[in-house]
Amino acid sequence: MNVIRSQSAGFCWGVERAIDIAAKYADEGRHPVYTDGPLIHNKQMMERLTQKGIREVGDYQSKTKVEVEHEEDDEPIMVVRAHGISPERRQYLKGLDMEFRDATCPDVGIIAGKIRLHAKKDFSTVIFGDPQHPEVIGLMGYTEGKGHVIQTKEDIDNLPPLDKACLVSQSTMFTHEFEELSEHLRKIYPEAVVIDTICGAT
Repeated sequence: MNVIRSQSAGFCWGVERAIDIAAKYADEGRHPVYTDGPLIHNKQMMERLTQKGIREVGDYQSKTKVEVEHEEDDEPIMVVRAHGISPERRQYLKGLDMEFRDATCPDVGIIAGKIRLHAKKDFSTVIFGDPQHPEVIGLMGYTEGKGHVIQTKEDIDNLPPLDKACLVSQSTMFTHEFEELSEHLRKIYPEAVVIDTICGAT
């Protein structure tokens, strides 16, 4: 039997970056380190980070109130998860009595920037992804109230009328599915802007 190893095996660079950021502060041992929900989607690595003293607060979707008890001189650090967060969540976390460190995957940050740019031009954003996934929840916060999450062609058919549409994707979706959905969207909205935002490591 031949075993073929993928060239992209292991963590993508965005996840490795988030781990490095959180681990750096934990290894220094000068500050308590917290993450707003799980830093990444990997149980074994999260257990290793917990052993380093990194504590997960908040929740999977980064929606709940963060409650942390610490000494006045502890100077705790809050690290934003690799999946990113909404502008509202960012403002909330920055308002806490904690240092703020952003470990959002830069690729996810680029997606958020593209959504924000088109939202300011009065585009409705259509996101291909899981509506319960923290990345999608975070990205929806950049749509200025004009965001829609789709997973199927039927979801596209059921969209309300859109004056201008911009299609992006959750970074971890499958390219062939995105292409099929973008083709279907353009049958209804020929002028739709389609931006392939799927991570190359997927």
